[in-house]
Amino acid sequence: MSSLSFDCPYCGSKQSAFLLAASLYSKTVEGVWHTMGECGVCKEVVLFLLNDTFLGKKVGTSDDPVIYSQLREVAPRFAILRSAPKPQPSLIPENIPANVEAPFVEAESAFASGLYSSAAACYRKSIERAVKSLHPDGKGMLNSRIREMEKQKLLPTTLIGLLDQVRILGNYSIHEEDEDPTKEDCEAAKVFANLFLTYIFTLPARIEKAKIRMNFSAT
Repeated sequence: MSSLSFDCPYCGSKQSAFLLAASLYSKTVEGVWHTMGECGVCKEVVLFLLNDTFLGKKVGTSDDPVIYSQLREVAPRFAILRSAPKPQPSLIPENIPANVEAPFVEAESAFASGLYSSAAACYRKSIERAVKSLHPDGKGMLNSRIREMEKQKLLPTTLIGLLDQVRILGNYSIHEEDEDPTKEDCEAAKVFANLFLTYIFTLPARIEKAKIRMNFSAT
């Protein structure tokens, strides 16, 4: 069975595989299908307006995108005209290392699916890799590395606090036997991790780009 690749507006997964579930042919626009698809990551449903690029033939049952997807590739036969809800801006901080981005993306998908223990653990893993990237000479577990950076004043106090919040919740999600983190707990870790990664990786990259543009315009 084929699927439709699309950036999920719910969990933010890039080019997630959407399983087509149901379709209705437009009664007003020729060659257009209203089609529902389920995200392969978070299982949320998106409504697609698909254009049938194979014209000149009377529409029949076999032309339904759902049935068609069971036999062959959806693209290039069907093209996405619109979707609802609209894709949201990416929640992944820009210019972060690939090994830091991977667990953050996994955390975002888990959070969207209500898997808060998994999300908290992945947010923690993301900032742990970021700390190692930022201070590769650090030793020991995450807490030891944070304390060393704090002692050396490598980060503002506010960022140290953000790191500790994500670290503590991540540890709690892994080691606590009787209770799981709540959505509110995990949402805090989500915001804190995003702020930290933005400060460490995204903002410096934007500043460098701005400097380049300024130097170019000055010449």
